[in-house]
Amino acid sequence: MRILQVNAIIENRSAAKSQVPKLRADLIAGGQVIASTYIATPVEEIDAGHSRGITARLLHPGGKTPELRLSFEELGA
Repeated sequence: MRILQVNAIIENRSAAKSQVPKLRADLIAGGQVIASTYIATPVEEIDAGHSRGITARLLHPGGKTPELRLSFEELGA
């Protein structure tokens, strides 16, 4: 299995402290989801106007490097 390194930044652009929902990572190849997992966030809350970096290593089945789609589990996040 190959490893895909994920680096991302979570920003709180609101004027209030916010809960950080679960972060979902989908690996996509040929238009189909080939793997899906959750990435642990470094904090449960984030202050207004602040940001936090995240990093994760995900296994993928090999072949071409897949497309990565990150999303929050909760709607409206």
